[in-house]
Amino acid sequence: MQKPMVSIGMPVFNGEKFLEKSLQSLLAQTYTDFELIISDNASTDKTEEICNDFESKDRRIKYYRNLTNIGLSANFNKVFRISRGEFFKWNNSDDLSGPNYLNLCVETMACRTDVVLINSWSKFIDAEGKNINGIDYGWQLMSDSPSERMLKVIDNIDHWVNSLYGLIRTNALVKTRLLGPYPGADYRLLAELSMIGKFFVIPNVLFWRRLHSGATSNKVKNEQWIKSYYYAGRKIYYPRNWCILIDFLLIVLLCNLKISKKINLAIRIIRWARWNIYAIRKELATVVKHYL
Repeated sequence: MQKPMVSIGMPVFNGEKFLEKSLQSLLAQTYTDFELIISDNASTDKTEEICNDFESKDRRIKYYRNLTNIGLSANFNKVFRISRGEFFKWNNSDDLSGPNYLNLCVETMACRTDVVLINSWSKFIDAEGKNINGIDYGWQLMSDSPSERMLKVIDNIDHWVNSLYGLIRTNALVKTRLLGPYPGADYRLLAELSMIGKFFVIPNVLFWRRLHSGATSNKVKNEQWIKSYYYAGRKIYYPRNWCILIDFLLIVLLCNLKISKKINLAIRIIRWARWNIYAIRKELATVVKHYL
C-alpha cells in the first residue's frame, strides 16, 4: 500500500459531542493525500460507534480502540508511532481546521526545508462554536540559532501550545522523546523540536481550538481528572513544574551547543523556575505526601 504524504493522528476519549464536526473538517481538506488514525482510549460513550461509521465510509480512516485506558500521553504517542506519512499532525477530537489548512502547510514545507513545524494563526471557540479570547498568533521561531529558538520556547512556557497541532516533519519528530507522562510535557516536545529546526506560522486563521468544560485544557488542573485519565488510574504522581525544569535542563545539557549558549539557556530556565517557585515548593510537598 502506498504511503500517504500526511498522517493525522486523533487520540480521543469520550469525544462524542464534537467528534463528528472535527472529523468532517478534516475530511473536507482540499489536500487529500493523508491517512487519519484514530486511537480511542477506551471511551464509554458513542465514540466507537461514530468512528466505525466514518471508517466504513472513507478508506483513509483507520480506527483503533484501546481495551483499557493507557493514559493521555501514551495515546498521543500511539497515533504517531502507527503513522506512515512524511508529515504528521495531531488533531484533538473537538478542534476544527479550515479546508486549506493541510494544503498550505504542505506547500510551505516543500519550500522551506529548514522548517520542521508549521501551523497557522488560531482562534478559540466555545462549545457552540462562537469565537472567544481573540487570536493566538502562535510561535514563529525562524531564527537560524537553535538556542534563540529554544529561548522563545522557554519564554512561552505556560502559554497556549497550539503549535503542537501544526504539521510536523516525521523525521524530526522521531528524534524527540515525544510526549512525556506529565501535564506540560508538550513544552518539552516543542523545545526538542525547536533545537532541530524552525517553526513557521501561516498568517491566517486556519485552526479553531475549542474550549469547553470537557476540554483537556480546562481539566488539566483538576487533580482527580489527572489521576484517572492522564495517569490511567496508576498510583503515581509527576510534579509538573519539576518535570519541566529537569527535562529542559537535560535538553540543554545534551544538546550540541557551545558552552556559553548552554549557560545562557540554563540561566533562563532557572529564572523561569524562580518565577514559579511557589508552585514548585507546593509540588515538592505533594510528592512527599504522595510517596510517604
